[in-house]
Amino acid sequence: MEVKSHVQMPKGLMKAFSHSTKDGKCVYYLDLKDMEIKEAKINELGTVRGLYDPKSEDMLDHLYESPFFQVTQDIKKFYSGKLEVFSLTPENEKALKDFLTISLMRSDATRELAASKSILASIFPESLYKYFVPAMQMALPNISLLDGLHINFLLNGSKLPLVAPRNCVVFSFIKSLGSYILPISPYCAILFQSEELYLSTFNENGEICYAFVKEGEEGTIRLINIAAGMSERATNNEFLIGKNREELEILKIDLSGEQK
Repeated sequence: MEVKSHVQMPKGLMKAFSHSTKDGKCVYYLDLKDMEIKEAKINELGTVRGLYDPKSEDMLDHLYESPFFQVTQDIKKFYSGKLEVFSLTPENEKALKDFLTISLMRSDATRELAASKSILASIFPESLYKYFVPAMQMALPNISLLDGLHINFLLNGSKLPLVAPRNCVVFSFIKSLGSYILPISPYCAILFQSEELYLSTFNENGEICYAFVKEGEEGTIRLINIAAGMSERATNNEFLIGKNREELEILKIDLSGEQK
C-alpha cells in the first residue's frame, strides 16, 4: 500500500514548529516558489504519495529518524528545565550526525546529482526512489562530511523564533568558519562546529558553553533564519516552516531583499 512519504523533512521535526487546529497539527510555511506564507498539515506538507516503498520508510524511521528524535526530546527537556542534566553519549552523537547526513542526502540537489550519474535512473526514473534509501545506508559509512566537526547547542532566548528549511540543515559561517545548524524547535538548534570554533566556546574551567542568544539579540537569529532561507534555495527551493507567521514575514522581507 502506497503511503505519503515526506521527501526530506520528517513529520516529527515539523511537529516542534506546529500549532493545533481543528484539522490537526499544522505549520505556517514560506513557499519560496511564490514567496507567499501559507498553512498546511504536517502530515501533508512536503510529501509525495508512494515516493519511498514501505521498506525504505521503515529504514528511515528505525535507523535514522527515531534515534534522532529520542535524543532531541532529551535536549528539549534540558533547555526547558524539565531535565537537570544532559550529556551526549557516543550513541547520541552518532544519531545526530547520521540524521544530518541523511537529511542532506535526501535533498533535491543531491538526488538530481545521483540521477545524473545513474544509467539505470535515466532509463527507469522510479528506480532512483526505490533504491535511494538503501543506497544512502550503504554510502553513509564512507561519507566524511562531518569529520572534524563537534556538536554543540544553540539556545534561543530571544523574541524571534528560529525557522527551519525543508532541507533541515542550515549552512552558516561564524567567524569565517563553516558550521551546520540544525533547528529542532523555534528555541533550540544543534550546532556542528569546526574544532577551532568549538574550542573557543570553552570557559576558563575547561567546560563547554552553549551558544545562548539572549533577548535583545534578535539580529543573530535573524541572520540564522536568512542563512536557512539561502540554504533552502540552494538545495530544494521549496519552503521554510515557522511557529508563527511573524518570523516568516520578516524572513520574506529579508529574502526578497536578497533577490534584488
